[in-house]
Amino acid sequence: MEANAFSPIFSRTSEEKEIRRERDIHRRVHHQYDGTRDLMGWLSQYRYRKPVATDAAIELRIQELSRVEEGVTADFRGQFRKLDGELIEKELDLDVYYSTTRKRPRRLLVQVTEESLEKYSTRHWRYRKVKGRVPVVMRLTELCLNPLFELAPPKERPIAKRIAGWALSPVCTIFLGFVIQVMMASELMLAPWADNGESDSGDYEDIEHYHWEWPKHATNILDQRPGSSDQHPSSSVLQEQDREFEVAMLTFPRRLVVRDSQTGDWAVKKAVDLRHPSTGALPRYIFMSYSPSCFPNVPNIKEYINEAGKAMIEYENSSLGEGERPIEAFWTDRSCIPGEGQTQQEYTEDVNTICDAVRQAERVYIVLPEDTTEAKQRWGNRVWTLPEALLAADKMRYCVPSHDAGFVCPETHLTLLQVYETFWERQRSENAVANSEIGLLVEHFSGTLTLSSIQLFAYATQAISRRQVSLQFGKSTQVMAHTRIDVALATMGLLAYRIPTDPTDNNFQAMARLSLANDSDQLLERLVCLLPNPASRTAPYARVHSDKEHILNRDCPVACSEELLLNMAVEDQFGSRLWDITPTCKLVGVGDDAHLPTVILDQCRATPIRWKRFPQMRYSQQIKTIRGVLATKVVLWGCFWLHQALSALWIAIPLSIALFHEEVGQALKDIPQEYRQIVRYTIQAFSSPFIGFYLVGVAIYIGVAWVLSLFAPAAINHISKSGDPGLKGQLVGFEGTMDLRHLERLIFGNVQDRLFYTPSCTPLTRDLRDPKYREAKDLDFTLMEALLRPGERLFSIVDMGTLSVTVIAAERPPTVALICGRDAGMLRALLCSWRFENNCLYKETVMRMRSSMFDRTTAQDWVKVSLASQGAAARAYLGTFS
Repeated sequence: MEANAFSPIFSRTSEEKEIRRERDIHRRVHHQYDGTRDLMGWLSQYRYRKPVATDAAIELRIQELSRVEEGVTADFRGQFRKLDGELIEKELDLDVYYSTTRKRPRRLLVQVTEESLEKYSTRHWRYRKVKGRVPVVMRLTELCLNPLFELAPPKERPIAKRIAGWALSPVCTIFLGFVIQVMMASELMLAPWADNGESDSGDYEDIEHYHWEWPKHATNILDQRPGSSDQHPSSSVLQEQDREFEVAMLTFPRRLVVRDSQTGDWAVKKAVDLRHPSTGALPRYIFMSYSPSCFPNVPNIKEYINEAGKAMIEYENSSLGEGERPIEAFWTDRSCIPGEGQTQQEYTEDVNTICDAVRQAERVYIVLPEDTTEAKQRWGNRVWTLPEALLAADKMRYCVPSHDAGFVCPETHLTLLQVYETFWERQRSENAVANSEIGLLVEHFSGTLTLSSIQLFAYATQAISRRQVSLQFGKSTQVMAHTRIDVALATMGLLAYRIPTDPTDNNFQAMARLSLANDSDQLLERLVCLLPNPASRTAPYARVHSDKEHILNRDCPVACSEELLLNMAVEDQFGSRLWDITPTCKLVGVGDDAHLPTVILDQCRATPIRWKRFPQMRYSQQIKTIRGVLATKVVLWGCFWLHQALSALWIAIPLSIALFHEEVGQALKDIPQEYRQIVRYTIQAFSSPFIGFYLVGVAIYIGVAWVLSLFAPAAINHISKSGDPGLKGQLVGFEGTMDLRHLERLIFGNVQDRLFYTPSCTPLTRDLRDPKYREAKDLDFTLMEALLRPGERLFSIVDMGTLSVTVIAAERPPTVALICGRDAGMLRALLCSWRFENNCLYKETVMRMRSSMFDRTTAQDWVKVSLASQGAAARAYLGTFS
């Protein structure tokens, strides 16, 4: 009784704690979205501004971050396991990146152009204006040579500005040249061509993203998650079966609908009871194919199809040849795959062997409600009818009801080409592209064309993904097949190897397992490198489920599944297909994510992308041109003379004090009296002219240095022009776009036309390429913005190793470049953002890079990659932009 009396108090206490915890989480996350200015560390030069968000947006952000159940603590902190196994925690709020210096996740700080700040609202990262790290020496040099800071080339400047520049340049050089020389000689500022203590190997920076968790389905049994009764019990049973892939043997159907010899009634009987006692052969049967969407007004579709099967058996037996066995049975899915009273394994076997039931049938009949084009196309839109028709290429007919004779067969024979012409809407020009993959499958199964294994898998998956599947028999409700695992089950009938179904799989995981089983020429590795076109259709029943009960609901959409399956065999945004890509990575397994298409890769080359600001530039010391060598000598000799003058002047100071101070005589007290006066008179006689001549020498040194300093700005400018920048390979990005000359001055301090736009690294420059040379024209940023999809914005990536600039379209700034394949002489790099709590890289976009970058980056072990972006993942889970 006492326990019951206190239980409401305990319940209220737990509820209060939960309310307080949620309030603290909301307050902590809201603090990171208050839009205030702040500094990163004590006396930091990284002054940034926080993003701004409403309470509703912050609530969606909290839901987005909390969807990763594993790796998130009760107080809403994420856990991250480093490469060395150390487990660290961090608050969940803003987007993060992996700091290669501190070896831990840190909040993302992005430099942004002023135009981008005005155009786009802030998202989930801190921001600051774009800034460079140009040495003061280079800034003063540019001021001397270009006092008006003109960006246009000298020949394109107005006459008035040219004259003003010529007049001001000598004045600035006279006053600032010596300052430049002093800064260089005193070594208070590093020279622009100094190495700054960095390695000049040119290799790109390394990064550590090692995934510690087991994959759900691995390519090697030793990498498979150990079975457990409380963790995916069905998967633990299937994991051993997955390793025993065998070529699909012809399997007889488990049940058939036959006429009882005693009662004369039609009934479903097991195939083992129908075999011939001496030969063991099954009776001849026909296969009944139909689509429930064709019969929206039929109350009992099962009886309707059975009546059609009986009528077609009579029709077939009416034209038997001499000595030919009659047809005694028919097969329908509603009757021969009951579902009820079966184990999961038996039901899986029945579904997996539908293709064998088609292969062994004497005839395949398409049951239609009427002999119209609309009814035929409805049948052709069903997901299961496509493999049925392809496997029954030379034995198809169709039947329709008749008022006089029950069911009739208008045509005695249907070729696969006829089915393609009428049942799959080939005559409609707007669907010609959509059904081109069906045409290739028709030619393959007709024997006029042979597709490779990867082409067969890709075309079959894409064609079946465009079909429809009924949620319930007898209802006209239709959904696209790419939201269910029916795509994998239907595709499996056309391939050589089969897999047991896993009820915990989503559509991507099922397709991935099927691909692994059939060894489709590294299809998944190639699929990772694709940049598919936007999906042509949206998920028909993508619902918003934010409650815990629906987190594991397999009806929820998988992010980017439409783009992956509907466009698997067509050209991507770069104009390439799956078989045009050569993978440079290896697949370890498939990830265990309900709403994400994730894979675990090995041997990926990776490098981080820096977003804080540009690094300080340095120039190579290996200058081989005559003018470059002379310019270097001028600067070095000027520094030498000024250094000598400063050294001599430093010595003159104590010497003068020693010679002219009144208390100098105290130092002569130890000298005998008779010699003391002689020494005093001698010092006084020679000290005055000596100091004077000494100072004249110092002045001469300074004068020579000042004369040489007049040539220092031009010499330094020529050194920066003739010497190749000795830059360490690094990718630096900023949000927005900027003119190349403005960007070059921001990075280097002057303009020497070092930077160039990449011509074919992103689809945005498809129409902005030079017609003769492999270079890009002046980019039209307005045209690029018109190509953006909802939620995307423009980012610029500067490759400091090659001095190339690439403009990309993405929803979030990618922090890692992951090289996974080759494509027509260039590399395919996945530009990924990162979530540390599940240690997963999210593919934001794909960029092509030079092949030389492959050897300059470091290979990574076991990297988890999502083929969907963070924005797509949030929409799949929340149904909205975050």
